[in-house]
Amino acid sequence: MQSSYNLIARYYDQLSRLVFGNTLVKAQLWLLDVIAPGARVLIAGGGTGWILEAIAAKKWGLMITYVDSSAEMIRLSRQREVGNNQVNFIAGKAEELPREQAFDVVITPFLFDNFSAAGARELFATLDNMLLPDGTWLYCDYRNTNVLWQRLLLKSMYLFFAVVARVAAFSMPDMPALFAAGGYTMEEERLFLRGFISSAIYRKPGAH
Repeated sequence: MQSSYNLIARYYDQLSRLVFGNTLVKAQLWLLDVIAPGARVLIAGGGTGWILEAIAAKKWGLMITYVDSSAEMIRLSRQREVGNNQVNFIAGKAEELPREQAFDVVITPFLFDNFSAAGARELFATLDNMLLPDGTWLYCDYRNTNVLWQRLLLKSMYLFFAVVARVAAFSMPDMPALFAAGGYTMEEERLFLRGFISSAIYRKPGAH
């Protein structure tokens, strides 16, 4: 069964703030300063599009491809102020994007938590193929930890989204292992909410 955030799209940001305050926003904002002017950027799973306004306040002249599987999320995102950046909106699954596209930067904000281990590997391979050598991958998502309250919170979120958005995954895939297997270098990482959330800047290997 395919997941869908259409029914809760307009309430998604409010629900996020109810549980996490501004932490999820801060975790994503921390990544944006490394984007170079004029870069070709893929944002996969961007949600309601608030990040487009945050980028517009910092960066001009970007060519952004903005993908979300929820048509309602895309509708809301189209209403955002994008400044001088060019944005191509796509309502569809990130793992089904044409692989011939090429980007300097890939941003995945809380995307991989929606996928099983197998689905995460497939999606990672797709996005990796579209990121140019020496490109930057800006990753933000939850972490698997041994802290009891964090494990319980993550489990409760999976149960909630299984009901309201038909998310089929029930645990975070091992993303550090995927980046390591892909030869990526973590240039910098910042942890939020006592280590529950990771924002990391990864560098793809250069061309040989």
